[in-house]
Amino acid sequence: SPLSERGRKILANASELCYLTQVVIRLFEDTQKPPEDPKRFRVEILFSPGATATPRHMAELYREKDAARFDTEKLQKISIEGLTCTQVEEFFEQAIRDGKTTEDADESSKGTISDAEKEKKGKKKAKKEKIKKAVASNPAVNDKVDEKTEIDTNTNT
Repeated sequence: SPLSERGRKILANASELCYLTQVVIRLFEDTQKPPEDPKRFRVEILFSPGATATPRHMAELYREKDAARFDTEKLQKISIEGLTCTQVEEFFEQAIRDGKTTEDADESSKGTISDAEKEKKGKKKAKKEKIKKAVASNPAVNDKVDEKTEIDTNTNT
């Protein structure tokens, strides 16, 4: 989990998420590290449950006079130390996989091409390439292919 033990406690103790609840993900880059180094990008996750008082909780008589109604609880770091961008990506990828239902799987397979269909298309493409090469190397075949192509395009319309 990208959250520290302290961070999990802060979230568990948030009695409610109020107006101005905030979850902030900050990304830092250390340009001194090589591009392939996973520690090049560091992430911090901060949280605030939001407003500490709402007008509904205050006496109507004092509601407009008390500016404290706009106060929010300060942001607190809830992520582990040294959290990398890669760890965050892996966490969300796993959460998405874990959250998928069979309905999601059915939806995502619509419009996709099966392996057999891909193989069939690949063979067709290879056959076309073979014909093109034969045509390019033999002008006599070229006339026949042009004739055949013209017939094929006329029958497809």
